[in-house]
Amino acid sequence: MPDQNLGQFVSTQTKKRLILYPGFCIVHHRFKPEQVKLAKKQHPEAQVIVHPECRPEVIALADAALSTSQMIRHVKASSHNSFIIGTEEGLLHRLRQENPGKSFYLITNSQICKNMKKTTLETVARTMEFRENVITVPEEVRVKAKEAVDRMLEVV
Repeated sequence: MPDQNLGQFVSTQTKKRLILYPGFCIVHHRFKPEQVKLAKKQHPEAQVIVHPECRPEVIALADAALSTSQMIRHVKASSHNSFIIGTEEGLLHRLRQENPGKSFYLITNSQICKNMKKTTLETVARTMEFRENVITVPEEVRVKAKEAVDRMLEVV
């Protein structure tokens, strides 16, 4: 089930009734409307794009709420040359690499996800090599989860 912010956003895009988990991504939940307004004031030419895991009041101030892959495609296709980004700051490296003529700004300087930084190529390789951290789920859950992932990949 989606967290409260992502679920709230999805519910505005569909007529489905969602049961939301009362948690949130700490990085996205940390963004406040005042910070977005300040970033817009500092960079009035910049388009504001945020992740749908942000608070609804932050999304309301953005030009677009996009997934990470949607942000990458949007920036590449956009005629805008400057963007204020509302997601984990690790995305900026890729955006700058793939769009050298464009400028990127963060909503705040505290956009680091400690949990995402724990996953490295080395930890993934070790996990696969030694079959560490294996998670086992009942077959009926695995089948339903795979169907959901397959449907999501069809959209991409």
